[in-house]
Amino acid sequence: MCGRYSLTKPSRVTVKLFGLECASKDNLPRFNISPNQVVPAIYMRSEGSIYNSQMRWGFIPSWARGAGSYKPMINARSETIAEKPYFREAFRKRRALIPADGYYEWIRSCKKSLPYRIERKDKQVFAFAGIWEASINSIHDEFPTFSIITKQSDINLNHIHHRMPVILHQKYFKSWLNYREDLNVIKNYLSLANASEFVNYTVGEWVNNINNDDINCIRPLDRNTDKLEETSEKEQWKFL
Repeated sequence: MCGRYSLTKPSRVTVKLFGLECASKDNLPRFNISPNQVVPAIYMRSEGSIYNSQMRWGFIPSWARGAGSYKPMINARSETIAEKPYFREAFRKRRALIPADGYYEWIRSCKKSLPYRIERKDKQVFAFAGIWEASINSIHDEFPTFSIITKQSDINLNHIHHRMPVILHQKYFKSWLNYREDLNVIKNYLSLANASEFVNYTVGEWVNNINNDDINCIRPLDRNTDKLEETSEKEQWKFL
């Protein structure tokens, strides 16, 4: 699954990667994004332009409008997303890209959960494959909702968790967002292996608390001392 991630790079990086006309209104670095929070998401308008929006993490389908008994879904399984009524229509017509520069998973070890951070080797921004839906109640919440699609973990990450988010290569971005694209082409993207471009390392328990949203969330943990490694002044400037 994917239940926590980060987007710490300046908005100009996201603008360049996705070919956007402008940056997100929220320009603050986010080290510990959690479900139900409002974050940047990319989608394509009907005329074909790519748009940067703010969406709430936790998908609710349009037919659940006004029904409080439906649980927002933060993840959608790639193996069943095209058939399950909860996600089917959005997968066909409302696909999204969720910008990130890392995500977290936990391994149960010695009676406690050890958090790991997974990020690109070059530490650059990438995109989760997602789906979105318009707000079901514009009076109480103006934001659309989204879910991150997951698949079976690639071989070099399955020791951390048996599931991982679907991460799309930049060359597939426009095709993924295009609701006119052949659905068979879209389905092929869900199984592409890309974990070889990623590395992982342990971080401290600081990230466990969703109220902690600072650089300490991504600092490597020294397994010999259980203390966080210091971040250089040069590294800290990258988040400004």
